[in-house]
Amino acid sequence: MELNQYKIGIISTHPIQYYSPLYKAVSDHPEINLKVYYCHKQTQENHGESGFGVKFDWDIDLLDGYKYKFLNNVSAKPNVDSIWGCDTPEIYDEIKKEKFDAVIVSGWYVKSYIQAIWACWRTNTPVIVRSDSHLNTNRSFLRKIIKYPLYRGFIPRFDAYLYVGKRSLEYLLYYGANREKMFFSPHTVDNKYFKENSKLNSSKLESVKTNLNIPHDSIIFLFVGKLIDIKRPMDFLESIKISYKTNKNIFGIMAGEGELKSKCVNFIKNNNLPVRCLGFVNQSKMPEIYALSDILVVTSESETWGLVVNEAMASGLTAICSVTVGCVNDLIIEDETGIFYKKGDIKELAENMSRLLKKNNKLDEMKIRAQEHIQNYSVEKNVENIIKTLKYLKEK
Repeated sequence: MELNQYKIGIISTHPIQYYSPLYKAVSDHPEINLKVYYCHKQTQENHGESGFGVKFDWDIDLLDGYKYKFLNNVSAKPNVDSIWGCDTPEIYDEIKKEKFDAVIVSGWYVKSYIQAIWACWRTNTPVIVRSDSHLNTNRSFLRKIIKYPLYRGFIPRFDAYLYVGKRSLEYLLYYGANREKMFFSPHTVDNKYFKENSKLNSSKLESVKTNLNIPHDSIIFLFVGKLIDIKRPMDFLESIKISYKTNKNIFGIMAGEGELKSKCVNFIKNNNLPVRCLGFVNQSKMPEIYALSDILVVTSESETWGLVVNEAMASGLTAICSVTVGCVNDLIIEDETGIFYKKGDIKELAENMSRLLKKNNKLDEMKIRAQEHIQNYSVEKNVENIIKTLKYLKEK
């Protein structure tokens, strides 16, 4: 089989730390010639405005190992958080010029994606949609009624579908996608990187705990994310407060910034809780935080997937997740790889925390099982199924 048999383009809003390992792996495959198009170049200020709460640049190279191009974003207010924030009409000329065997778009929630889809249709270029949308997203009844005929009109027109998990598969089928055109393309992180870099020797681990004033016999619950309303960080703290009354070995770590930071800090101080707020932690430092921790807690009220769960499991943690987190149906096997609970039910969350605090052997088993299970959601699996999708398109 000749090299670079498939020439593909991927359209993405901006460089994302979770996706770069996938793009590099796809680019490294001898059967693929890849070019990634970015619709917006994030600045330090953009990161701060998008909910992180601080200005920063990622401390890992998100552009290494694959070909890419930043498109000219002509939006009056360039951003990646609104449909009009990415407007890149030149994508038509790029798709027409490159004559791709296929173009992958991550949905249709920004204008640039719609422009790319339209360009593919005009140039007879096969278009593949990679979707993580799901039906559990909180939407009004009226909006659902309006969306149904609209989505049923265009979703069946895609040439193939890459679904990231069970909920996205259900979503695409609901709106009329052909099951025969669907291929599993799981949301992934670099599992090997997190597994290897989250291992600290005992002396290093004890040193880090001492520096953070964490009791050495603690079982540590970890919150990672923006400290904003939709992530519900106060649910995490309220549950720690309840559990701490009867479980003095509990400890909490919060890694994140946001508009609720001062509220969280004051709550911790006023209730004398065993919780450390670390602020924003950049990507290269996260493995050390996972190495410290035992259980990830994801309290979000709306999360299309929750890639932090992938990171945590690859690092050897189990997880407690709200049922509204998109990855629950795939990654959380109840009492095996993790636990799920009803969104906003602080009492149930606290009970689950206490349950794990009292079952050290069970906790150890769950951490091992979680790390094993996440291997089914790997970059390698992703590349393998992208190849299958391209072969399907060529043969049909």
